[in-house]
Amino acid sequence: MAEFAYNNGYQESIKRTPIFANYGINPEYQTIRHLMQEEITPPENMSQLHHTLQAEMTEAQLRHMEY
Repeated sequence: MAEFAYNNGYQESIKRTPIFANYGINPEYQTIRHLMQEEITPPENMSQLHHTLQAEMTEAQLRHMEY
């Protein structure tokens, strides 16, 4: 349950939740059973999402280097 809570929490570096980054859905503390019934983002959209997340991580690393 703690792992689910962490993965469902907003991450400043990627500006999304880790669950959304991996599955393309954002369950917002709904039950895990409901998570399995949620419509999952198609693979072609996940590729675009991962490119966006990579850009967010790069930006976060550059901000971190400034401090």
